[in-house]
This record gives sequence, structure tokens and C-alpha cells, in this order.
Amino acid sequence: MFHPCNHCGLHKTRRLQVSDRGCLDGKVDILFIGEGPGKSEDVLGKAFVGRSGRLLDWALKDAGADVIRFRIANLVQCRPTDSLKGDNRQPTEAEIAACAPRLARVYETCQPTFVVALGKVPMKYIPKAWKPIALDHPAYILRLGGTNCPTYWRFVSKLKELINGVQA
Repeated sequence: MFHPCNHCGLHKTRRLQVSDRGCLDGKVDILFIGEGPGKSEDVLGKAFVGRSGRLLDWALKDAGADVIRFRIANLVQCRPTDSLKGDNRQPTEAEIAACAPRLARVYETCQPTFVVALGKVPMKYIPKAWKPIALDHPAYILRLGGTNCPTYWRFVSKLKELINGVQA
């Protein structure tokens, strides 16, 4: 059952509490963790459905991820912003801490083979015991040129390595 969260101030400026995307029941091969939802996610209520999410989907397809189970989540479930129409911002330590028990439940539920931190902020806050693997955030890859830049293809190559590690 879904319970609206009000553990931090982000609930005051969100449209929707953003749910994870991908395989939501049982064990997964890869758990991707981003920083927080953006405007598109806040409107649609799903993680990584905006431009960054589309790039991640393309990269997963290019890497052959149709053979694995994955889940995409964020450190926080609500869009970090200071007003409903405001710009995205980095979540604060307090906001991340308020959402940490939810993320821990996600981890326990899906028992991932690999945890992938999408960007520097998730890498900083994901528990070290989960042995996170750092990859560039899709938004960063978009700023560099998206699928037309070498960073995208390095990202795809790293995803292929993880997929091969799952299948080994």
C-alpha cells in the first residue's frame, strides 16, 4: 500500500511522490540510484522518465539489458526544489537522510547483484556496504552531447561489463 511521505520539507513543493521504475518485485540484477526526481518525474510520478531517463533507457538497450532485471530509484522520492515552479536543486543531507530508510527497504527487497550510483551525489550517500559502482549521470552525458559523445559509449561499455558480470 502506498503511504504519502512527509518526513522532510520536499513534500510541500512536490506534485507527486516519485516511485521507482523497472522491476519492482523481487530480486534484481542491477539497482540504479540517482540523486532525485526532476520536473518530468514530478509530473508523471516515475523515476527517470525525462530526458535523462530516455538516455538511460537507450544506453540499457545499447548494452543489451533486455537479459537482466533492473530497478531505477533515487536518493529522495520527491523533487528537490524550493517552490513548485522552481528549478531543480541538489537534495540536502537532511532530505537524503529522511528518505534513507525507504531506500534501505528498496535495497533489502530487491537484493541487487550490483548497485550503480548515477553521479557523484548518490555515490557520496549510498552506504559503502552496498559496494556501489560509480557511473556518470545521464544528465551529464546529455550536457556533453548525448548519444553522439564518447562518454555515452563509455557508459554503454560499462553497462555491458555489469551485464556480463551478472550473467557470469
